Amino acid sequence: MSDTTTRPVPAIDNITSYASMADTRFYVVTVRYPGENARRVGFQGPAGDAGPVVMITQAYPDGMFVDDPSRFGEFGSDWVRNFFA
Repeated sequence: MSDTTTRPVPAIDNITSYASMADTRFYVVTVRYPGENARRVGFQGPAGDAGPVVMITQAYPDGMFVDDPSRFGEFGSDWVRNFFA
């Protein structure tokens, strides 16, 4: 039996990039799921590479690792878009 459930795709309102320490980048994105208020999500990962990425949200302010971040491509603004796609 196949899973026919589709998950909602959020609207991405804004992606801002910041240089961080130790050759990492920090991206802050404002996302809005259908029927919900906009929320901000942060991602910190290696500059120009696919490697460990930490996602920071209001629910997880200390961050959590993203499983297999390379599946979304090279870390950057396109990576953030692919994460939410």
